[in-house]
Amino acid sequence: MQTQGDSVFSGILQIFVHHARNIHNICIYDNQDVYAKNFLIYNPDETLSTRIINGGGKNTEVIENLIMTVSQSDAVLKCEIGMLSRAKNFLEDQLLGVALVPISPDVGKGKMIQDFLIRR
Repeated sequence: MQTQGDSVFSGILQIFVHHARNIHNICIYDNQDVYAKNFLIYNPDETLSTRIINGGGKNTEVIENLIMTVSQSDAVLKCEIGMLSRAKNFLEDQLLGVALVPISPDVGKGKMIQDFLIRR
């Protein structure tokens, strides 16, 4: 854990995933099944994913709350939007886009309400 002065930093991060807009629909036979995978860059093994939105397509409504513990004040949240592969033997899930959200500027300020641009 990282220290700030003489104390150890620890906090709770609440993530509200509400929608993804204008996602490139790479599914050739129907609207793609979409999910969001979230993790802190310093700890990629601890991942929180939203449920899969079947037929989410290009504009997906998610509406899901996720909560994780943060132990570094300079943390960066990585949100990956993915398409679920229904043919796991032939094709892995596909990455549709990524957003990086720096946490440090908002530590201790309460709520941060902002949309983030997903980059392909």
